[in-house]
Parts: sequence; structure tokens; C-alpha cells
Amino acid sequence: MTPRRHCRVSVPRSKNSDYARVAENFYHGAETAKEFEYWNAAGVLIIHAAIAYADAITIKFGGVKNKGEDPYGIKPARNLILN
Repeated sequence: MTPRRHCRVSVPRSKNSDYARVAENFYHGAETAKEFEYWNAAGVLIIHAAIAYADAITIKFGGVKNKGEDPYGIKPARNLILN
């Protein structure tokens, strides 16, 4: 299996609210799907909300976001925030 690369791109810090808004929309969509017992849709939407929230946080505090197929790239980006 090929190792995944963690790619980050620079994003203006002012864009963090855009990503937070997208995350809120995914979250509310997940709540609606849950009410109708569309469990798979609710699960997918809540995961996308978490990824968008993570992007909003890393953009706000580090000016970067994860780019690529690996959503676990938040771990290396976290180091930018904590340092």
C-alpha cells in the first residue's frame, strides 16, 4: 500500500468563517437526516461537518488546510496550531 502524503495549502485566515458555515450546514443536514432515520446520510454528513470544522480551525489559527484524500491530515496541521 502506498503511503499517503499529507498536503497542506495556504488559505487566508479570513476564510475560516466560510468553512465554519459549510460545517454548520452539514451538521444541520445530518440532524434532519437523523430525524427521518436516514442513518447512512446522517453519518456521512456528520463526518463532512467534522472535516469542515477542522478546516475552519486550522485556517483560523494556522492559515492552512488539509488537501488530499486523507482527512487524518489534521494531526500534522494541529502541530501548527500548538507550536
